[in-house]
Amino acid sequence: MEINKVALRAFYETHKDNYYTRRDSNDAGLWDEQYKWAILPSLNAQLADFSDISRANVANFISIINSNSNKSNFTHWIDMDDLTSLAELPYGNQILDIVWSTKPSDVSEAIDTANNISNSFAPHKKFSPSTWGYILAAKDCSSFAVYREVIMKKLVDINQPAKAKGLTQGEKYELLNASARFLGELMSSDNGDASYQYQALNGQDFLWVTLTYTS
Repeated sequence: MEINKVALRAFYETHKDNYYTRRDSNDAGLWDEQYKWAILPSLNAQLADFSDISRANVANFISIINSNSNKSNFTHWIDMDDLTSLAELPYGNQILDIVWSTKPSDVSEAIDTANNISNSFAPHKKFSPSTWGYILAAKDCSSFAVYREVIMKKLVDINQPAKAKGLTQGEKYELLNASARFLGELMSSDNGDASYQYQALNGQDFLWVTLTYTS
């Protein structure tokens, strides 16, 4: 899915001063998102050796993912319970690996493929983009952003994509992730790579704070 970089750049320029004021304030009343930096880079390190999700390592993978899911609002606990059930099935690791092994350019197809296969078996469901986004951000929070439905809906208005309605779960995530990564590039360019090294994480935070903080 193509993002509107011109519109996103204009959005960034309009809101960046307010965002950086909040983030640099050391005031949780203005910016209360530090937990993302406490959790996701740590998960990246813990999961760095998982080149794939196999029958041999899937239980350990789920244990690491679940140990951090209750420390944030990255995804819904029902999805995490169902993900645990899926992982216990003989083919569950293969479904997880479809998403785990994807690249940002292929993430939409990977999520939709994994969901369609999962929906054919127990637990008979499709997982939300927030669940897949949490897993991918746990793998690499520079390449993959956590997902919020409220952000995606507002991004449709900013990007004005040709296909604004009827997006698949994978397309929703791709829209948010591509937008977050582009904004993360702009942030790194303004502030330096050392301070803003987690591209997708920074871009997602910019969107979340700008679009949902009201005070």
